[in-house]
Amino acid sequence: MDESTRVTLQKAINNGMVESFGGIVATGKEAVVIHATGGQTTEELQEPIPGELAVKVFKTTLNEFKNRQDYIANDYRFKDRFKKMNPRKIIRMWCEKELFNLKLLLKHGIPCPEPVTIKKHILFMRFIGDNGIPAPRLKDAQGCGQKY
Repeated sequence: MDESTRVTLQKAINNGMVESFGGIVATGKEAVVIHATGGQTTEELQEPIPGELAVKVFKTTLNEFKNRQDYIANDYRFKDRFKKMNPRKIIRMWCEKELFNLKLLLKHGIPCPEPVTIKKHILFMRFIGDNGIPAPRLKDAQGCGQKY
């Protein structure tokens, strides 16, 4: 984790939005998800902070994932903002895209983590699970055995 990311996470504690950070819940090629205990509602957020948060930290050095700009280049929501830009700004827009997509899923009644806010390349959302133990992922869920 780079210094900028550590500073941003520390600011979340300092302003009271996060009480503490726990362990890593999941890692992937684009991000690391960390469990956190929610703090108090801040001035910039009107909604109460959930008791448990999933903090998705998008990796700022994605050497093995060079085509990341392709994921936002053709998205109409970013068309005016996207040009050849530095990787940090692309990752920030990637984070914004995930925030917008989660809000869209919720709007249409599809269960997903409820987004709280973003800070730079970090997405804060409601944790799905209890006491730091994540709920089973969809790919690991046991079905009822019926075919549709």
